[in-house]
Amino acid sequence: MTKLKKNLGQSEAKTNVPVLLFATFLVVVGILSVALLSSRKMEPEVKPEQPASSAATTSTGTIWTSGTILMVNADSVMVVDPSGRSERLSMANFWYQAKSTKLPAEGSAAANGSNVYLLAPEQTSGTRETFLSPDRRYVARLGTPKADNAATLEIIQGHEAPQTIVLRDRRGKALSDAALLGWLGSRTLAVMAVATSTRGLFAADLNGTLKQIAQLPDNIVYAEARAGAVWYATAQLGEGLESAPQAPSELHRITPDGQDTLAARDELRVFQVAVPDDKGHVMYTTDDGQSFYLAVGQNGTRKALGKRRPQGYLPDGKLLLRDNLDLMVYDPESGASNKVTSLLEGEVRVFVMP
Repeated sequence: MTKLKKNLGQSEAKTNVPVLLFATFLVVVGILSVALLSSRKMEPEVKPEQPASSAATTSTGTIWTSGTILMVNADSVMVVDPSGRSERLSMANFWYQAKSTKLPAEGSAAANGSNVYLLAPEQTSGTRETFLSPDRRYVARLGTPKADNAATLEIIQGHEAPQTIVLRDRRGKALSDAALLGWLGSRTLAVMAVATSTRGLFAADLNGTLKQIAQLPDNIVYAEARAGAVWYATAQLGEGLESAPQAPSELHRITPDGQDTLAARDELRVFQVAVPDDKGHVMYTTDDGQSFYLAVGQNGTRKALGKRRPQGYLPDGKLLLRDNLDLMVYDPESGASNKVTSLLEGEVRVFVMP
């Protein structure tokens, strides 16, 4: 009996050895797992660095910040944020990203600073010059004159049929030789036209009303509606078509209420292009290639910009200029300037996000 118990005890001992080893293994694995998890919790979480951006991307498009520069040529758009970082987009990609963004309507031709518009693909109209309203809802262009030579305007909103405005004065007499200068507001166009034998400036509302707001001189050599006002320049006209206008020359601003203000006068040069803002400042270029900046009505504010071409204004009041093949930012207070980027190739238009 004793021998039997002894054999049974030895058998149990032999049987429990693998169990004990397996249990020990599980305990060791558990301890190591806890230690590994604890060490990972102690390590700081490292997140991938997110590059700074001037745009917020939403489910409906991209919103670029105020002061972002848009440089546009025939097939692409260079987006330059206020810090100078840039991204070149195809035209299709730009309009896809910009579908929820409040874009500017007016800008400047890089070549000479003249007024240009940022038209969406569906707003272009072939060879006819098209003018985009400040709220980007309407486009306007000159239409076909009526039988009595009355000028007409075509107004288009989206995919709707064009609305036609016939230009006649209060007595029903036709206004002829019309030139569409641009927009004075989101629903008001500036038109220069001849009534009888005198040239006048008219405000044409989209509801069809027409109002003469100023009489214009015959020696106008430049006229555009920009930044909510009409800017025009006068000079001494030559005797023939081949004769270039001569100084003295004057630059005027006419506000929608008809107030005509002399912005600048030059005894030696002829004004060619004005690039204003809506705060009373204007940059302009003269026929000798020189550019200047001033605050209208404030003596002593004129600053020479040299051969650089005016392009626009940044939100902080600095000036955007083209210097040969570069875009520059110039501070009129300190006189400091710095390069932002190089121009795109081809015919370039420059816009600043509002």
